Amino acid sequence: MLREPELWRFCEIAESDPERVRNTLPEPLRAALPALIEHQAAQLAPASDERLMMALTQTCALLGFSGSQASRTEWIAAAIVRMRGVPHDLVFEALREAEESCTRVTEVVKAVFDYLEDLPSRRKARMAKLLVLAEAIG
Repeated sequence: MLREPELWRFCEIAESDPERVRNTLPEPLRAALPALIEHQAAQLAPASDERLMMALTQTCALLGFSGSQASRTEWIAAAIVRMRGVPHDLVFEALREAEESCTRVTEVVKAVFDYLEDLPSRRKARMAKLLVLAEAIG
């Protein structure tokens, strides 16, 4: 079985020497590449507004939102707009972290983006490398 560092090494080689990769890529990786690309694409899929609403509502409940129902609804709607485009698994991961570090709901969105920093861009870079590898092997 191919380990992850070997996969990324082949991706790096594919950028500079596609012919070498085409001739040396192990068959198990060659066969698994479409599934790896599909998995990476799924990780880039943004959370739906419904999932964001569910997650943010739970966070509000856990942190004890102190405002009215109308202000809670307004805050959640604004947070959804701000968090659109964030991959769904990262939303839940970042909100769990925010729930641990925040004392007020108003701190949550900033905490989410502080936690995420460049995770989505690293995922996009990994996807680009997989696509270069796929192109190199034809």
